[in-house]
Amino acid sequence: MDEEKDIYKSWLTRNITYCSDEQEMYIGYSKLKKLTVFDHYIDKYIVFDSLEAYWEMTDNTPTEYRCYEEVVFSDAPQSPVIEVCLSSTTRFSGTKIVEILRTILDVMLKIFRTHYTDYANMANIPSALNDFVIMDEIVQRDGTWYYYFHIQTTSFYFPSYYYCADFREKVCDSLPIHISSLITRPTDYIFQLVGISGSYLLSLENHKRITPYSQFLGTNTSVDRNNLFVSCFSAELTLTMSMSQGTTLWSNSESLLCSSVIECIADTVCVTKGS
Repeated sequence: MDEEKDIYKSWLTRNITYCSDEQEMYIGYSKLKKLTVFDHYIDKYIVFDSLEAYWEMTDNTPTEYRCYEEVVFSDAPQSPVIEVCLSSTTRFSGTKIVEILRTILDVMLKIFRTHYTDYANMANIPSALNDFVIMDEIVQRDGTWYYYFHIQTTSFYFPSYYYCADFREKVCDSLPIHISSLITRPTDYIFQLVGISGSYLLSLENHKRITPYSQFLGTNTSVDRNNLFVSCFSAELTLTMSMSQGTTLWSNSESLLCSSVIECIADTVCVTKGS
């Protein structure tokens, strides 16, 4: 415990808030649109006033204590995420892994082309493999190899988790059963926990990283680390609400574009659902 206090005491006076339990975290901070993480080492939620504060902390934290997951609130704008899990007592061949991931990527692109073509001139609707980033964690445990792949868009966001889940189901319905069965379907909840790039959640030998298989898939390998979070925010972004117009205003042009397409997509999906 003394060692734990020594590691974290220098951060207590910075723009960081610690929450002892889920209720305190959700009630107090879910609407503030700040980066919130769950620290598995100290078993607490941490709310950061800026992304710089998070990176400053993690960059100065020893590897064995970097056990962080992003708290992605269900009602927050967020990237659609497809999580793929493979396991085997023997290592998967690289060719097989690339084949599986490429099949999923092709279907994701098809879904975007099919359902969101009308908004191609308004926002960064994914239209090429480079519009996706894939991260991985690969570990061997008790004689079994586990491969976890995390596919997300680099500059496109849905208005909430509901639409992400709907997108994921469309993808799964369009895949062969032997591949769709590899995709994780999280239980709907007020938030999701997603491992953060650079964190060592499964093994001290393997952290979450942009996968080396990207070179065989054509996916993005040069994404700024601030854009690897699932939630829609950046280091410079400030969220304000225009109560008179009922719209969301963002402090930079990219986010204005994001906001516009979020509203349009939400309207379209609602119409589709109700028809």
